[in-house]
Amino acid sequence: MTIKELWHTDSLHTEIRTKELLPPDGTLIIRSEYSLISAGTERIVASGLVPEEIYSFMKVPGMEGSFSFPLKYGYSVAGKVAGGPAELMGKCVHLMYPHQDFILPGENEYTVVPDTLGPRKAVMAPIMETALNAVWDSHVSAGDQVLVCGFGIVGAMTSMLLQRFPGVHVSVCEKEDYKNEIATSLGFSLFNSNNLPEHGFDVAFNTSASGSGLQICLETTAIGASVVEMSWYGSEPQTIHLGRSFHPGRKRIVSSQVSSIPFERSANFSRKRRRMLVFDLLADHVIDKLPVDEIPFGEAPSFYETIRKKGHRNLCTVIKY
Repeated sequence: MTIKELWHTDSLHTEIRTKELLPPDGTLIIRSEYSLISAGTERIVASGLVPEEIYSFMKVPGMEGSFSFPLKYGYSVAGKVAGGPAELMGKCVHLMYPHQDFILPGENEYTVVPDTLGPRKAVMAPIMETALNAVWDSHVSAGDQVLVCGFGIVGAMTSMLLQRFPGVHVSVCEKEDYKNEIATSLGFSLFNSNNLPEHGFDVAFNTSASGSGLQICLETTAIGASVVEMSWYGSEPQTIHLGRSFHPGRKRIVSSQVSSIPFERSANFSRKRRRMLVFDLLADHVIDKLPVDEIPFGEAPSFYETIRKKGHRNLCTVIKY
């Protein structure tokens, strides 16, 4: 069989390569239907900005090559079983894997998706997991005034998850007009420095991938508030000022990262249980309101050129196979 794979050949170029395989009878074969482009993370990877000391941490199943190039990398794939055990044939599955049209996964590298959730929604699972982890890390409570800084797909999913809490009011801070339009259409208030909560925000989430976004969170939160940092910067340095309200306000910057479950949840939540919860959360029809752009697999290399230049204007982009 012929497999087409997306490869970053250096920090400026991406291409689709083909390889031939003759899998043994009974091999599990997944035909990809959608894969999610995590623009922030994948820009850093495709631009060669992954710090060497975390190379091993950033590896994904099925990755080939190295972060110093060439490299086959990706994020989230959903597809149908096209070969293998009879009980799995035709089932929709999700897995963390590079962008390619056919996948021969290892035994524990995939999760069967509930019939109520199609592959286009299932591919969003890692984004919802990221949002869920951040909400757990924040200890947000009913009635809180919350700021989400950055309204990309992670910020949008986090905001929508926070909306489910009784009495929680979410304000969005975003510099891009088209994202602000999406936020208001989904029922979120836009951040206005002249109309802050009386005592400041109780909790803030920074998904903006910028030090300026983190600074806004620090300056607008209440005494004793937590600022959950969800952005990943790779080797790009950021500058923040801690000489203002940070120490007098006894504020906390909380790191949130999806690769591990928060300690206080880890005794009862396995990765499988978290993934099943994520599938349930994604089944909510409210998620269907998020605008998702599709590009054909063949156009992916040129899209990565746009990502490297931070020129994409999409809330969320998926590859359709």
